[in-house]
Amino acid sequence: MEFAFIAPVLILLLLGILAFGFQLAANIAATQAASEGARAAAAGLTNAERQTFARNAALAVLSSYGGLAAPPRGTVPTPVVNTETVTVTVNISLAGYGISALPLVGSVLPLPTTATATVTTRIGSF
Repeated sequence: MEFAFIAPVLILLLLGILAFGFQLAANIAATQAASEGARAAAAGLTNAERQTFARNAALAVLSSYGGLAAPPRGTVPTPVVNTETVTVTVNISLAGYGISALPLVGSVLPLPTTATATVTTRIGSF
């Protein structure tokens, strides 16, 4: 009898932990992909080459995460390259994935639908 009162709270707690885990994993994937993309851009000699290196490196990292972050769920807009810096942004859509795909969960737990990370790094020496 007591479990009948506690069960809904425990189930919501479990769903919240799972949803947090998916969000945390997506944020880690986005941050790692943006960091690797920005790091790879430093190897380019021209702005176009830097953009290509950055985008390809970020997409490779996203693909390594499988269904959580692999394209088309994970996207990398064209990196912004200035004379001194390169900025790489990574977006991962979480809409309809993981816990949020379960019926009624979206109405009970307000879940973020996107994980985004932006990394800016200098080009060249200090």
